[in-house]
Amino acid sequence: MKSIGFILCGILVSFFAACVSSDAPPLWYFEHIQNTDKLYGYGSAKNDKDAKVAALNDLSSQLQLSLQSRYQLLTRQHNDLIEDTAYNSVSISVPRIQLKEVQYSKTEYHRGAYYVRAEISKDMLVKEYVQQHDAQIKKLQYLNQVACSDLNVREMTQLKMGLQELERINIVLDVLDHQQLQPSSYEEILQKNSPKPTLKFVMDINDEQYRLVVYNSLVKELSKFYRLDESALNTARAVVDIQHSSSGSVMGLEFSLQNCKVQPVLALRLSSVYGKRGPYENTKYNATRVGVQLYKKLLEWSEEAL
Repeated sequence: MKSIGFILCGILVSFFAACVSSDAPPLWYFEHIQNTDKLYGYGSAKNDKDAKVAALNDLSSQLQLSLQSRYQLLTRQHNDLIEDTAYNSVSISVPRIQLKEVQYSKTEYHRGAYYVRAEISKDMLVKEYVQQHDAQIKKLQYLNQVACSDLNVREMTQLKMGLQELERINIVLDVLDHQQLQPSSYEEILQKNSPKPTLKFVMDINDEQYRLVVYNSLVKELSKFYRLDESALNTARAVVDIQHSSSGSVMGLEFSLQNCKVQPVLALRLSSVYGKRGPYENTKYNATRVGVQLYKKLLEWSEEAL
């Protein structure tokens, strides 16, 4: 009977050994910790350094997944307003996790590999994001000081970016089980200037026979940034000079923008030369080229930080 017992025991040991891989992680590596105050990440590698990096990446990935899920929920909740709100363009990114804030609560060398558990306090992440929120509010306060209630395209871009960043921060805080911060009153300013800020456009030209073709080319590009309105407080002025010679046609443009306080905010000098056709066709070509130059300059200017 003893021999049979030894045989059965040997069979069970062999069976268990066959079921357990030689490179199986330690049991704690699969442990689910019930702690709502922290976030955890797990990683393994041939050396301790790479295992910690893997654990940190896993922690970030889990937070990323939570953010994406929350973002999709918000999208569904605001489905009817997606085109008119900042939700459609909120950038969901992995929060910056500072290495000094991460603790590696478990490290073990097991079966030829290092296994690591990383953890970070939700309160530390909340503190960082509240600070980011306050810093963003200060930027918007500065914008409010230098801008009018009628924004120019550069101020409009900065306001949109600022409000989108505040929305992103609130989504992160929600995922971290922290009460969301109160929405900013600057949304009213954005709504007032949506979908584009308004602009009064005035053009002076030295040769009236080309007014329409030049005007249309410039308005085409300005309309990509503004709603043209004769009663607008923001004003754009274009002074156009056209000259012809035997070698071709030259068009020069002095373009300026003023805000509602009648303060200059942008001044440009643009030009184009073309001589392969007659005066009208040359001027039409130059007007198109100068219009494209104006578009590029306005786009570049609108994306500059205030």
